[in-house]
Amino acid sequence: GDWAWPVLAALVVAVLVTAAVIALGAGRESAGPAAATVTMPLGSSVATETTEVPAEPVPTLAAPPEDEPLPTVTGPPDAGAARMVEWPAGRDGFTVVLASLPQDGGREPAMQRARDAGQAGLREVGVLDSDEYSSLHPGYYVVFSGVFSTRPRAEASVQAARDGGYGDAYVSPVAR
Repeated sequence: GDWAWPVLAALVVAVLVTAAVIALGAGRESAGPAAATVTMPLGSSVATETTEVPAEPVPTLAAPPEDEPLPTVTGPPDAGAARMVEWPAGRDGFTVVLASLPQDGGREPAMQRARDAGQAGLREVGVLDSDEYSSLHPGYYVVFSGVFSTRPRAEASVQAARDGGYGDAYVSPVAR
């Protein structure tokens, strides 16, 4: 009847407004929060509701002072033996991941890989239990080389790891 034409006109207006909002949203290049706009026909008027969607925070790692001492070194004192390091307690940073081994294989294979990396000339080599670090995928022993306060410093060491036989080496954040 007579009611169909006004409903059809309201539907066309709603579709056009929605298309305009989508087109404007696609062209928007703002770093601020996104806005979602919903329009609905109510009788002869249109109500608009806008909801702010906050931008996702970018995690940051606290950088320790550059004069901070190197990590604790463990292992035999003789110069010919590979020496292992432990990740400094309470310190977030970056490292070069040499290998990640599933924990169901035990810790010893990861320790052997770390000793081999030390014998290959890589510095500050150790093993992390990924379950203890929120930035690492759980369930692995991570063989690493170096404790760095910034990503660029860690990235500068990746080539040495690759030259030492660890072609898949990559930089990873380490944070509790």
